[in-house]
Amino acid sequence: MRVEILSIGNELLSGAIVDTNSAWMAERLYALGARVEAMHTVADELEAVAEVLRRTAARCDLILCTGGLGPTEDDLTAEAAALAAGVALERNAEAAAQVTEVVSGYGLAVTERQLGQADLPAGSAVLRNHHGTAPAFALTIGACEALFFPGPPRELQPLFEREVPPRLPAGSARSALQLRTFGRSESRLADLVRAIELPAGVELGYQVAFPEILLRLLSPIGAEREEGARQVEEAAARLEAALGELVYARGELDFPTFFGEALATRGLKLALAESCTGGYAAKLLTDAPGASRFLTFSAVTYANEAKVGVLGVSPATLEAKGAVSEEVALEMARGARRVGGADLALAITGIAGPEGGTEEKPVGTVCFAVSGPGEHELCLTRTFRGSRERIRRGGAFTAFELGRQAIGAGAGRRL
Repeated sequence: MRVEILSIGNELLSGAIVDTNSAWMAERLYALGARVEAMHTVADELEAVAEVLRRTAARCDLILCTGGLGPTEDDLTAEAAALAAGVALERNAEAAAQVTEVVSGYGLAVTERQLGQADLPAGSAVLRNHHGTAPAFALTIGACEALFFPGPPRELQPLFEREVPPRLPAGSARSALQLRTFGRSESRLADLVRAIELPAGVELGYQVAFPEILLRLLSPIGAEREEGARQVEEAAARLEAALGELVYARGELDFPTFFGEALATRGLKLALAESCTGGYAAKLLTDAPGASRFLTFSAVTYANEAKVGVLGVSPATLEAKGAVSEEVALEMARGARRVGGADLALAITGIAGPEGGTEEKPVGTVCFAVSGPGEHELCLTRTFRGSRERIRRGGAFTAFELGRQAIGAGAGRRL
């Protein structure tokens, strides 16, 4: 099925807002077996939107359009759709009732400006928006069906899931499975995957979510659902067997959450001591609910005085080795473990940049240390490249990997 996506808004073209809607819909459509022929972004200009709708409707089966359905003067999508279809714009009673119901639910009186969102092209089918005031609608333009969704993702996504799949050809949905990997770059991972023979027709795609690499498997186009699911599972099993510990999970479980769950499952308590990452490791671990099951203590000891006063790092070690050193990292980890009463402690100290580097310790130098469980201790120094954010994120993930190795959560390889 030929599908095109149209996003409308001056803020998209100026770069003020990133168009995440098109990417999200394209990803969903791909898994549903529909081919996205093109994606367009158009300014809030009546004739420009109408012309793109006319040209797009002449060559595809389904248009998915987002944006421009609000109550302000630059929300011209409904009028442009009427112009493209050659019909009048009229007040839709069903849409007006929806707007009135939503606004009244907030205890407010509906205004004429808000009711203007119910002015739709004649012949439109109203699509109930349960998450906002702007009515969505479907309209036939020539031989093509066009669906018009609001721009906010929290409104668009539920509408998409309810309205789009039933409009796709029966049996087009494909089985999908995602493997999550950590510990190799995309190119090095691709070299390993290239030697693995997958079932015929199974599609494999890569997605970089630095520093993770996601492997996305899709069943062959046209395969029966049960057979397609079997082929995808077989492909996943072959990849897991060949890649070993590089594949840490399936689905949506990211690496920080995986590490936290591994700690909680083993009944282990974690303490963190961070310098250059500024609490980023703690932030990642606490993004998912339930971190209180394993995280007992987190200290951002940016200044040397904090390293000494909070964690008990020796001033002599700082003087002799410098704050960015494995010796200081190890004393930070020991101190965090002691103060936090934890089974395991991770320490991170480094130079995140863009300034502060030296010839001996350039920007991106990060030292790590692990203390526990038991008598286990380990130090490591790595050099990361890229932006400050990339260095901090790479540092946090590397600390989690060292922690994973320390507790034996499917680890053991050298970094």
